[in-house]
Amino acid sequence: MKDEIFTIDTFKAALMPDEMLSGNFGVERESLRAHADGQLALTPHPAALGNKLTNAYVTTDFSESQVEIVTPPCPSVHEAYQTLGALTDMVNAVLPKDEYLWPNSIPCVLPDDKDIPVARYAGAPGAEKAMQYRQNLVKKYGAKKQMFSGIHFNYSLGEEAVQKLFQSVRQHTPTLEYQDFKNRLYLKIAKNYLTYRWFLIFLTGASIAAHDTFMPSCLKLMPWSDDRGSHYSKKGISFRSGSPGYKNNEALYPRYDSIAHFIDDLEGFVAQGKLSEPKEFYAQARLKPAHPKENWLGSLKADGIRYIEIRTMDLNPFDPNGISELDMDIVHLLLLYCLLKPVIGENSDRKEADDNEWRVAEQGQDAFLVLHRNGEAILAKEWAREIVQDIDCMNRTLNLGKDAAVASMQARLGDVRDDHAAALVRLVEDQGYVYGMSHLAKQYKAGSLERLQHPSGAYEEALIRYKAAVPDLT
Repeated sequence: MKDEIFTIDTFKAALMPDEMLSGNFGVERESLRAHADGQLALTPHPAALGNKLTNAYVTTDFSESQVEIVTPPCPSVHEAYQTLGALTDMVNAVLPKDEYLWPNSIPCVLPDDKDIPVARYAGAPGAEKAMQYRQNLVKKYGAKKQMFSGIHFNYSLGEEAVQKLFQSVRQHTPTLEYQDFKNRLYLKIAKNYLTYRWFLIFLTGASIAAHDTFMPSCLKLMPWSDDRGSHYSKKGISFRSGSPGYKNNEALYPRYDSIAHFIDDLEGFVAQGKLSEPKEFYAQARLKPAHPKENWLGSLKADGIRYIEIRTMDLNPFDPNGISELDMDIVHLLLLYCLLKPVIGENSDRKEADDNEWRVAEQGQDAFLVLHRNGEAILAKEWAREIVQDIDCMNRTLNLGKDAAVASMQARLGDVRDDHAAALVRLVEDQGYVYGMSHLAKQYKAGSLERLQHPSGAYEEALIRYKAAVPDLT
């Protein structure tokens, strides 16, 4: 079986539009806790949020000061966004009075590396191992690099839709096994996404400013500054995705032609000492099985791919939840595009894809930025417009009804940039980085408290459903 079975024609022949859009959608939002003056909050993870290792919806990432909000799988983008909003509001409500969720991927005002609190765990199996893993990351990458925060977007096509698509294909390939078919579906999305991830950065990146206290390797890429400790770039789009960002020290390229090869390659990287354990592989698209936390590769081998996790997106500082519903629709469309678009190339193109990611991340606001596609130079904006045209055609051909998301993509590629990075430059120039982000954080917390006072409808149902995530919420 070849990837070419996943095409617009086979999709349209097997599925109705609502089935094509069906799926499970989830969001993981990382945010630092900061004080009103922009200083990192050094207080312990709030007790009101329960045990960090056993709370399914609110935990920490690297730092004790870094909250991670995790939605469960939801049947639509809209419901996932609403759930993320309810959980965000609940967390805001129990934070100490002078603590706020920092709304940008680049950190707030940081202390020295040695004073950044690594997450502390106790009272659950795996606590000591989780702490040791983070301590090893500090030694390998440094603490400040770990303080980048972002959005992870989890996606799987609806199970009934996958079954119908499988039955349609199996008419021509009767020996095809369901799990192999499903694995190949997500492997194709992953392969294409690694090629097109620069496009998502181009549209949604928003990490172009920092405070004096951040890493010199990042600050040196931000030639503009002010007398308020701000550094920023009018050229970059996402330094979290650029050279200062959180990546493996060595570029690693496992094969995506089969699960067996992918697993063999990651186990090889660990055996060679390139990774401390498989989960240290920081791919922008991560293949997730049924039990990723217990034994990621073992579960992949036994159960196959359950969903795909996209790890590229910056926090959107202009949305109270860190990502807008519109941007979630854009990611969804891009992943469908990655499923249905022929693969440009195989492993030989991975270095080119890495270079394109870096160029867009650090130079994406340059109207004349050049990328490479199969070795040929092309203007980033020209290639982006081709992708949007293709997605628009897919949207109309399959009757997906996602016109608003397509229109938003088109607007962001206009002659005058209408995206998060450009808006952030304007805000920093007007207010400074720390004050501007702190002001937004305070606004968002006030909004959370207001919504919690007057809940109704689906929002109130979400508060009741996830009450256990924030036990002390009154």
